Amino acid sequence: MGVPILALVTDTSPGVHDMLFPPCDRWLYESAGLFDHPNCLHNFISAAASMGISLPVVPDPVNVFQNSRPQPDGTLSVLAAASEPGDAISFRALRDVVVVLTSCSVDNSPTNNFRCTALQLRVEAEEPHHSTASSRLLPGVGGGNQGSGGHMRRVGP
Repeated sequence: MGVPILALVTDTSPGVHDMLFPPCDRWLYESAGLFDHPNCLHNFISAAASMGISLPVVPDPVNVFQNSRPQPDGTLSVLAAASEPGDAISFRALRDVVVVLTSCSVDNSPTNNFRCTALQLRVEAEEPHHSTASSRLLPGVGGGNQGSGGHMRRVGP
């Protein structure tokens, strides 16, 4: 069994999140006739590279606010997000972490109501005098140390 990395602290959304779907990639968009479309796989690789990180395999994402449902036939459906602007989720880092945030690029399906909006990411130390300012990232990279907390809020319509 692995060592826990993050602990869920609070979730003000309806609590619908996904850990089943891989990051979207250029092939997904090209199959829909959309060439050179931004995608989470490329955004992740670019953001990690900006910190000098090169991985042999891109890890599966935690798709915060993504409404994915397994169907009886074994397929996965991605539906419109159940979250609303202002919904938030907070995590506590249980060990040193590098967090790569890529805001969803899907603008051709109901996933994001056919448009992409910003996410706000705030990283704070447990000691209030070490807090950092909020920033919007797309894509973004945030680093945190053990005991740091991250708070994501959906922004926009």
